[in-house]
Amino acid sequence: MPGHRDLDGTDDFAVQRAIDDRWQGSPPRVLVVDDHAAGADALQLLLEQDGFETLSVADARTAGALAGQRQPPAVVADISMPGMTGLQLARRLGANALTRDMLLVAFTAGSAREDITQVVEAGFGVYCVKPFAPVRLLAILRSLRGQ
Repeated sequence: MPGHRDLDGTDDFAVQRAIDDRWQGSPPRVLVVDDHAAGADALQLLLEQDGFETLSVADARTAGALAGQRQPPAVVADISMPGMTGLQLARRLGANALTRDMLLVAFTAGSAREDITQVVEAGFGVYCVKPFAPVRLLAILRSLRGQ
């Protein structure tokens, strides 16, 4: 698979799913899901400065509903959140015909092989270990726009 890297626990960023052109021509919209306002605000600012339209919510339940309504090509979600976790959100989005093709990007503090395996098994196509390199995330999201 293009962009695939083995999950050896030594990398802070990996793509586990091929990035294709299915979203070219659609609005460059990204849904940010993080219960830490400062982190969500920083990511939202970074994405908006790069030309993305962003939606931001603080909990996974709201994110699931919003993803179905607004159809963002990508969802960037924290894993550890109160209530519904990012893993549960990914499973829910993957089970819904309206949202299953969205690119799911996980933000996680866990970099152990087991943590990363759980993220991938839940349906995330990309994982980023916090703290992450913004330029790498932008490169992945730009590929959605065909750049």
